[in-house]
Amino acid sequence: MLKFISRQQVDAYFDRVATTLAELSPHMLEARHPDGSHESYDYAGLLAMGIEGLFAPMAAHQPRAHAALMARSPEILVAELTTTDPIGRKTWNDDAFVGSGEHYVRVAAAFRGESIAAAGERSVLWTRYASLPPAIAQAYYFHANGLELVHQLPGNPYQSRGLPARLDVWLRADQVGGSGRKQLNEIKQGFAAIADPDAPPRRDGLVWRSFACVLDSREQDDSGSAGDLLFVQEQSPSQRMFHVHDGNFAAIRQVDDPVGLYDEYVAWVFSGGAGTFDFCLYSRPA
Repeated sequence: MLKFISRQQVDAYFDRVATTLAELSPHMLEARHPDGSHESYDYAGLLAMGIEGLFAPMAAHQPRAHAALMARSPEILVAELTTTDPIGRKTWNDDAFVGSGEHYVRVAAAFRGESIAAAGERSVLWTRYASLPPAIAQAYYFHANGLELVHQLPGNPYQSRGLPARLDVWLRADQVGGSGRKQLNEIKQGFAAIADPDAPPRRDGLVWRSFACVLDSREQDDSGSAGDLLFVQEQSPSQRMFHVHDGNFAAIRQVDDPVGLYDEYVAWVFSGGAGTFDFCLYSRPA
């Protein structure tokens, strides 16, 4: 069964947790770092939208996933932690979560005015957004940069596990599937064989690096190869999605119905993730 973060863990780790705009600190309302030196993520925007607004695109495009989430009567938590390091400098961490009871997932806020909903094609993440099937892109990335399944804090900011990967944390195959010589050769050959000839060529000529991992089913602290990885080729007009099971890049599979797969899988996660989800039922040899 999948492991989640609980409300008790969030309260224990952070020194301030807000569920309403009135509970936010002044700098969080302004989306600024406490010292005023730079912007912070727009957590106030998440609270202002509320659950219904934040997940309205999911309701429209991923009805099973949305129903499973709403069945938990979820809330949004905005959390911050202020600490002092050994030489007296103050450090500050912020985060947001969605869920209830023992089942919260992390939600990645965008900077104010920089979500896809606000910025559209001006967003620095637009090319990634447009590489996905539109229903998936809109359901999971319209108002925020994505979701993540964690069960302990702090989390690795360069890793996104369990749910559709954050738009700002898409990794390459060698970063999620191992980097041994044999594995890297399989990655290069496997992706070269399925690459879209209509995708813009990379300047470095490394076709395999145009493929990004958009879902890593392994849990937060799992470094093994067992599990399922989904990839898209960035800037490919085909918006095809590919599946790698248990790190076997020599047998890359193509997903027949990515939208249906995401809907069923995310619904399974939000419902508690009991047993095993079989990605192979939704894919075939590429």
